[in-house]
Amino acid sequence: MTAFYGILFDLGSTLIYFDGNWEEVFAGADREVDAALREAGYPHLRADFPNTFRQRIRKYHADREVDLIEHTTVKILDDLLEELGIQDIPQAVLDRAMARMYAVSQAHWHVEPDTHETLAALQARGYRLGVISNAANHEDVSTLVDKAGVRP
Repeated sequence: MTAFYGILFDLGSTLIYFDGNWEEVFAGADREVDAALREAGYPHLRADFPNTFRQRIRKYHADREVDLIEHTTVKILDDLLEELGIQDIPQAVLDRAMARMYAVSQAHWHVEPDTHETLAALQARGYRLGVISNAANHEDVSTLVDKAGVRP
């Protein structure tokens, strides 16, 4: 019998669950990215920018199934903006846009009812625990981990 010393848990849909409508959340998140960029001094974005950004994210998701290359959402955004002729956006502006985007979905993630009890029982049995995620933004994952109270 193999001894297990640690257990890894996926974050989304394992330790936490989503209670929203993805299409509505995506639309709201994309509008927040657009608003953050406009407020930061980029008012000349195309009117359909939120839709263009979502289409780019969908294309990325399809492409990564083939090429198995993962990128962050901020890279996808920065690449799109560069293609639209908007270059050298300060990292702080991009980070603010990402924070506003992810805040929309973060409001819909909640801790599973048995998460804390299960993790405590496993820790009491001596297992080392870890969380993994394939989410495309480290700050988003950190916020969700803290919101769920599973960082310890």
